[in-house]
Amino acid sequence: MKRTLMPFDALYQAGLAEVEKKNNRVVNNILFAFTIVSIISVIIDSINFINPSIIDTTTTWVRIFMFLSTSLTILVILLLLFRIHSQQRKNRK
Repeated sequence: MKRTLMPFDALYQAGLAEVEKKNNRVVNNILFAFTIVSIISVIIDSINFINPSIIDTTTTWVRIFMFLSTSLTILVILLLLFRIHSQQRKNRK
């Protein structure tokens, strides 16, 4: 009985590996976007610190950008926590 299940088990494991690859690609893309947004956010904050009159932080696009930066930060923290949790579950098996 076990011999007949082995090919299906191998397919299942291959499917899991493929899902893991896709998940890693998604996570890596989100981390890359977060890095770009963080760099731009730091540049805006630095310019604002040096000379506050250059960038008006009350404009809509700056507020939207800072909101996106904060949202991406929260999303990345949640993704990293999920990745740690799934790694711990994988290590238990």
